Amino acid sequence: DIDKSLKLPICGAIAYYVTPDDVIPENVYGPYGYIDDIYLSCHVLKLVASEHGYEIIQENSFPNIEEVINKCESKSLEILNDEQIKSILDYIGL
Repeated sequence: DIDKSLKLPICGAIAYYVTPDDVIPENVYGPYGYIDDIYLSCHVLKLVASEHGYEIIQENSFPNIEEVINKCESKSLEILNDEQIKSILDYIGL
C-alpha cells in the first residue's frame, strides 16, 4: 500500500541499519551508536505518515505509534548535531 516514492527511503533505512560503518558506528560507540539508526527510523516513518497517515504504520506495529515516533525523534535530536543529521540523511540520499 506504500507509494513507490517511499520505497527508496524505506529500503535505504533498512540498509543503513546493517551498514557497519554508518555515521555513528555501534562497534566504535557502543549503545550510543544506535542513536543515528533511531533518528533515521523516525525520519522515514514520518515520511510514510505524511503520505499515508499514522494508521498504516499503526496497523503493522502497536497503538500510539505517533507518540513513540515523536518521542524517539525528539530524544535523538537532543543528542545529534546538525552535521550528524545531514550526514545520516545524505548517507541514504534523503
